Amino acid sequence: MTMGNLQNLNVVDVAEYLSLEQTYFLKNDTLKSSCGLHTRCNVWVYTCTFNKAFRKNMKNINSQEYWNNIWEKEGITTWRRYPKCYKIVNEIIGSGKSVLDCGCGVGILLKQLKEKGNEVVGIDISSSAILTIKRDFAIPGICARIPPIPRSALYFLQNSDKFDFIVATEFLEHFHFPEKVLTEFIKYADRLIISVPNNSLDNSSCIEHYQKFTEQSLRELLLKYYNQVQILPIVDIFFVYARTLIAYCSNLKDDSFVLKHCEEKQL
Repeated sequence: MTMGNLQNLNVVDVAEYLSLEQTYFLKNDTLKSSCGLHTRCNVWVYTCTFNKAFRKNMKNINSQEYWNNIWEKEGITTWRRYPKCYKIVNEIIGSGKSVLDCGCGVGILLKQLKEKGNEVVGIDISSSAILTIKRDFAIPGICARIPPIPRSALYFLQNSDKFDFIVATEFLEHFHFPEKVLTEFIKYADRLIISVPNNSLDNSSCIEHYQKFTEQSLRELLLKYYNQVQILPIVDIFFVYARTLIAYCSNLKDDSFVLKHCEEKQL
């Protein structure tokens, strides 16, 4: 196979390539020398260029149609609510802040933050989800695919050109290139709170996910964009036990916040 016929990849090759990618690629996306990947997988990968092209040409299932179908079925009774994670997010933000929730879904977390006296705005790829947060919770929302974050998000702010926080729970793992998302985040807020599955639920077990983060890999990624990164592993409990990483990131000069204290308050 050559770089010119990426469209001819079959699903077996794709799955095997993804399972081997983290093992055989260096941090700069260059193939490790003499790694023997071509003997393990039908996808021949020689260069950084090919590796990125491969990921770029994989179709992402997370379309507006896909998520409209989910949110129209689940609505505000959705199982996609993460009690321990949301408690920690609420503890971090407190009240009186401006918050942009990226991948807000039907607004379960946004509603909690609004009730605590925060100024909140939601963005989601699903027009059905945005309709729900506007109709049921009177929360402003924008239907958009990120990246980019629409400049119109700033219209909802009073006397500021940035939000106090961006929140993105169970969001970053849905992207082939999370770097592009983080590049947008730093334009709109100096503080970020995210959660992702902890070393679990990659594309082989969840078709919506295209990244599998460990605490180390998540930290390395976030430190490219934020001066301060704190990560807290938790186990969230809803209908399953979910191993989760919560990250607090900041580019503020004098930020003395300690994420660990939030978990201690939940005990």
